[in-house]
Amino acid sequence: MISPERKRELHTAAVNCVLRDGLPFGVFRRPGMSQFLQTAVPGYVGPHRKTVRKRIAALYSSYTSKIRVVLSKIDFIALTCDLWRSSKRVYYISLTGHIFTSQYETVPLVLGCRRVIGRHLSTTIERYIEFELSRLRIKPEQIVSITTDNGSEMKKATSTLKFGNRISCMAHNLNLV
Repeated sequence: MISPERKRELHTAAVNCVLRDGLPFGVFRRPGMSQFLQTAVPGYVGPHRKTVRKRIAALYSSYTSKIRVVLSKIDFIALTCDLWRSSKRVYYISLTGHIFTSQYETVPLVLGCRRVIGRHLSTTIERYIEFELSRLRIKPEQIVSITTDNGSEMKKATSTLKFGNRISCMAHNLNLV
């Protein structure tokens, strides 16, 4: 028999596994995984997908709250935005922020990451950036710049100065040479 404390510990490790490895929420109830868990930890049944979903939602909410507190105390933030395709041909867009501590150390922050369905139009990109900035209460006057690749839709979405000066990503530029 597994103690409730040990079960919580194992469930937490399982949720972290799902997050780190991008596994399906129901992976721990599949026959092969269940058999493995019984061999590794007799008596333990992995978390149900609903438990995983609730825990991830709670972690996301906690992270968002902490980010809002950090962002409320800063004067300036530089943004980066990128679109990419996974190995499974799924497109994603991300927005990151970069701030300085009082000791002038840089701190990267993941502000958002979403799956992109449909075409990568400049209006879609612009709305995504606006949504994330609004959600995290980042004010326009805090934004000093946004760094992106040179994709035409990305350039069009970010060249209006709405998100600060647009800077072309040096790594992408060097990759073109």
